[in-house]
Amino acid sequence: MFIDSSVAATFHVLEGPGNEESAIIVCAELIKKLWLDPMVQEHNKQWVLDYILRLLVSGRFGTSVLDRLKDAISVKLRLIPWAQNNIMKSIMIWQRQHIV
Repeated sequence: MFIDSSVAATFHVLEGPGNEESAIIVCAELIKKLWLDPMVQEHNKQWVLDYILRLLVSGRFGTSVLDRLKDAISVKLRLIPWAQNNIMKSIMIWQRQHIV
């Protein structure tokens, strides 16, 4: 998958250290919409999730921001447990691989 420069520039507003709460809210909503879109293939969901998580933790304390993101996703997807569980598992795997 490829993200062109204009989309990448838009996504880079999610990078830290500023506007952490806003970035978490935007990322949680993006992830929710991505996971619930039946037209997006699973490998593309994972690719975009990786991209979003890398941007979100950039310039921030990774564990803290990811915990808050997981809380936001839990609230947004509390009525859709299959999606919530899938996303949480993916974030936890990503966290183990990238946060030291």
